[in-house]
Amino acid sequence: MPPAPKSARATAAKATPVRTAKPAAPRKKLSPPEIDRLVLAAVTSLEDDKAEDIVVLDVATRATFADRMVIATGLVERQIQAMATHVDKALGELGIKRIRTESSPDWVLLDAGDLVVHLFRPEARANYRLEKMWGPDSPVDGPLGDDDTTMPPLSEEDAAEIAADMGRTGIDLDDESMQVEDEDHVSGADMGEDDLSDDLGDDVIEE
Repeated sequence: MPPAPKSARATAAKATPVRTAKPAAPRKKLSPPEIDRLVLAAVTSLEDDKAEDIVVLDVATRATFADRMVIATGLVERQIQAMATHVDKALGELGIKRIRTESSPDWVLLDAGDLVVHLFRPEARANYRLEKMWGPDSPVDGPLGDDDTTMPPLSEEDAAEIAADMGRTGIDLDDESMQVEDEDHVSGADMGEDDLSDDLGDDVIEE
């Protein structure tokens, strides 16, 4: 059979329906007891993987993107990647199948909807300071306002530059030796009698 004319093939191609992907259905809002189960599963998994300094923050009144935030530290990239894999599995066993994951060599984020889990290497955790941003002392509507952004993105280059600067300077601003006194301020105990007389001038009354 001879091939169909080009015009016929073009017409058939135009007639072929185009399938579009359906948008994902929004996650169902979990009840407080269900969220607590997720938190317990995540924390238990992290403890089994020897995670350090595990912190659970209630951000329900401070953020719209989640109700709970779990933060933990792993010493090396391989550890935090394994921690993330096991947390993902633990939450999956509770029915949470769509978990968004983002990662770098220094951190991993798992977004399970009402629960977000941040896993850091020590240096990255110190840089991001999420406990300060989202802890009990943070603003009720979140540090950046009532939106879905947890924090400004910090690139690997920026984090490396910050860490390099900290290591290069070695400055501890809390060190008392770093506190500089005003050069014009000298206590009377440090001044001699002649200096006091000169400063007071005519106000000095000899007995």
